[in-house]
Amino acid sequence: ASASSAAETKLGLQDVKEGKIVLTIELQEFEKKKEIWDMSEEEKVEFGTARKEVGSQLLKAGRYELALQKYKKVGEAFSFVDNYKEENKGKAKALKQACELNKSAVYLKLQDWTEAKNTCNSILKDDKENIKAIFRRAQAQLHLKNFQDCMNDCKKVVELDSQNKEARALLK
Repeated sequence: ASASSAAETKLGLQDVKEGKIVLTIELQEFEKKKEIWDMSEEEKVEFGTARKEVGSQLLKAGRYELALQKYKKVGEAFSFVDNYKEENKGKAKALKQACELNKSAVYLKLQDWTEAKNTCNSILKDDKENIKAIFRRAQAQLHLKNFQDCMNDCKKVVELDSQNKEARALLK
């Protein structure tokens, strides 16, 4: 590993000045997890909830790429929920939407404006008045220099939530 990638404080190597660090890791035990397609609906919802929580912790810690992986995993787990029991279907859809919203936030942090916009568009297909998705898309549009689209999204946010200070500020 390079010194910069090994500077993770948990590794205790942040003060190492060497150009290259070699780590030897020994796997003590390994437990193979159940594959998503082998899980029951309830297990998938539990799995999705756990992945979302881990993703949220990673997002807060600024570990965007890892957070993105967790959110994508949830999206994959719930790509087809139409035949789920109603109780699980609602939970699965809510989890997927939350992870999609978080993905859009991660893409904005990573300055991947196109993916942020695309993710928001995906959310808005099913939930046309999702304020977070509209606002995040506006942020992406601004950076993509799609100023009219940005303004339209900001106006829509203010229309839906007249107290939204962030959208009002972006409109100025």
